[in-house]
Amino acid sequence: MDNSGIDSGIEAYKTFRNSERNASLTGSAPYNDIQRSDNYQSVSNESSTATTSLWRNIFNSGGDTSQCPTCHGKGYVRKDQEKELVALIPLNDKRLNPQTKLKIFATILVCILAAGLTIFFLFPRSVRLKSNMKKLWPDFARVNVTKKFVQLSLENRVNVTNQNFYAIAINNVELQAMYDMRIMKKVQNTTKVSIPMRNQLQYSIRINITFEEEEGYIAEFCAFKSQWVSQIFMQFVWMIDTSYLGHTEQVTLTTYQHVSCAPISRHKNTTVTAAKQKQQSKTVAAGNKNKITAKKTDVQR
Repeated sequence: MDNSGIDSGIEAYKTFRNSERNASLTGSAPYNDIQRSDNYQSVSNESSTATTSLWRNIFNSGGDTSQCPTCHGKGYVRKDQEKELVALIPLNDKRLNPQTKLKIFATILVCILAAGLTIFFLFPRSVRLKSNMKKLWPDFARVNVTKKFVQLSLENRVNVTNQNFYAIAINNVELQAMYDMRIMKKVQNTTKVSIPMRNQLQYSIRINITFEEEEGYIAEFCAFKSQWVSQIFMQFVWMIDTSYLGHTEQVTLTTYQHVSCAPISRHKNTTVTAAKQKQQSKTVAAGNKNKITAKKTDVQR
């Protein structure tokens, strides 16, 4: 950019200001007449206008200019500095009309609402484990009183509830069977299972338990025909590893359940006997109802 025009404009402005200063010091008639006249305000305005025009000429001589948006139309800035200068506008400025304030308020409200909903839906919630099985019936039971050992094969189940608004994954499941504060068996399943959001899954795992040596005395209780004797009170510990949104968490559940150790044949007989008893009770109840209905009919006649 050629700065010769700017230098010449500045020199002209300096000459103009020096001439005014000399006139005021010497008390020349033209300057004193202006100060003593009643039209001083108009002359001052003309001087201000002349000064503004002079500065406009100074900037114009050096390059293009644009009107300053915060100077009430009385200032100019060079266009090559428009992207560098920052204008601070007060909140009570007239250019901030009510519509603009309403837009700003609405924008802030929408941002707060969006942030609140995001936190609400993405906030991690706990995964719940629950077991409704109070008694476990084994699929296989072998009792040997002579050698003092008991072998059981059973299936245990647990309900896994996903309370989050997104799906979770079950990466690892471990089940420990404990009796008399000793770990009798530990099984692990690494099959990955996905649970949809706000949903529940019943997870089952099979476990084989053997009682022998120090716990071999249980065989004598399992050989009894009474059901309440041939039961083992055991402790089961569930440990499930879950993952969601890049986060891994382990959930545990401890249950205390009765495990029947009677032979399978006795389980079948018990089931058949219970079914027969239910059927007989239903038949007796139906017969009693028929008798009561017949009596009512005789009374009406």
